[in-house]
Amino acid sequence: MDTLRHLGIVLMVIQCQATFDCRRPSQDCKNGGTCSYVASACTCAGGASPTHEGDDCGLLIIDKGASSCVTTDPCKAGQGACYDDGSGGMCYCFSDYYGSACDEQRFTVSCLADRMVIGLNPYGTFSGVAYIEGKRGTAACESSPVPSASSSDNVPDTWEGRYIEVEHTSPDCGTITATPNGVNIEYTRDVVIQYSQDYIINIDDRYTVKCVLDGSGVPVSYNIVPVNTADLSPLNTITRQDFLGPVFLAITSGGQAVSTTPIDVGAELVFTFAISPDYESMLIISGEANNTMTVGTKTLNLITGSCMDDDAFPVIVEEASRGSGGTDKREINLKLRAFHFDGNTDVGFKFLVKVCLTANAADCDPANCPPGSANGFGRRRRAAPSETIVERIISIQDPRSITKLDEKDVVYSECQMSGKISAAMIAMAVALSILILLCIALIARAVTSRIHRNVHIDDNHTMSSAVKRF
Repeated sequence: MDTLRHLGIVLMVIQCQATFDCRRPSQDCKNGGTCSYVASACTCAGGASPTHEGDDCGLLIIDKGASSCVTTDPCKAGQGACYDDGSGGMCYCFSDYYGSACDEQRFTVSCLADRMVIGLNPYGTFSGVAYIEGKRGTAACESSPVPSASSSDNVPDTWEGRYIEVEHTSPDCGTITATPNGVNIEYTRDVVIQYSQDYIINIDDRYTVKCVLDGSGVPVSYNIVPVNTADLSPLNTITRQDFLGPVFLAITSGGQAVSTTPIDVGAELVFTFAISPDYESMLIISGEANNTMTVGTKTLNLITGSCMDDDAFPVIVEEASRGSGGTDKREINLKLRAFHFDGNTDVGFKFLVKVCLTANAADCDPANCPPGSANGFGRRRRAAPSETIVERIISIQDPRSITKLDEKDVVYSECQMSGKISAAMIAMAVALSILILLCIALIARAVTSRIHRNVHIDDNHTMSSAVKRF
């Protein structure tokens, strides 16, 4: 990697979009800490006297600032904390930084005259995918592992994790036009860090990467600015199949029934389950979201064994609970953040629901879920004829796809217009040809008539001369 080409960068961090969120698949709480799916932060074990601290509860408090840290602090101020576990001073890096001295930013860029090299090293064990926005699935536009140190590439030697190297005029990732900025020029791209391979949610990261060059192509400034991930894919949702068996399910967002109104990724979806007066109570045994495809199926478990599944933490707003503050046994509410899977336009929701009569109402009491987990509502599954499956499909429309579709429509309209113009021109050409043929015919007729007239005159003149001679 070429250290001489590496340019430092100031990472502008917005608190609500920090690079650590314990709901993500790769950013779990450690040392007995529990994740709050509401606050997206770890609560470290120990209550009022925790033994650990830090974003992921990974720093043992008694080691913090101990021993050699008193005299020598190797950590960059404000980016990490020194600790000594008996092995000498080391650094526990805050979530936005990494490295032995916490002096590397997790999201950074090296600007060159003809390209940008984007460094991506998400917190934890990243198992998702990072890519130039709109170019998921294009190999040249997705991230690759940072290579070993070498002077023959453009990747700085100090980087870890993954990187994307993309030319300003990339044929695969899209050419970006230089934007004038005084005497300088700017190149800007958007990058998505998607923490799940299968779905996009508002706790993913999205950054605008900018390189500013002077007139001779020398970099003069550079930054990465986090932007609202919810802009990625607003959803257009349509509720289908309004009633199934003894269980009713209504889906709302913002107090309005979900229909064709666009729903943004991250918007709150409220699932309200209700039963007829013939039953006393109910429980949700299991629930899942899927991509509705029979080939290449993708599934996210929401409720397992009547408890909220840990995999669902990225999308949970509020765990399943009874209506009217917990007193209405005939209603259960579940709140999720809107999301969608990669690869298709539908999200399916499937729930197994048990209904109970007065005689067996205890079967629908809440389950005792594991500590630190979000509660579901009900006990573990029991085979019973009173279990029914409730399903909904939500159709998704990405506004960027809509924009592209509109652009295609414009092109199509232009093509149609061009076709109409062509047809008109052909018609005019045909008409002109007919006129020309008519003109030719008239001219030919006139010429023929004149010839005949001249012949007639000549004949008369000949006959007259003959009579005179006679």
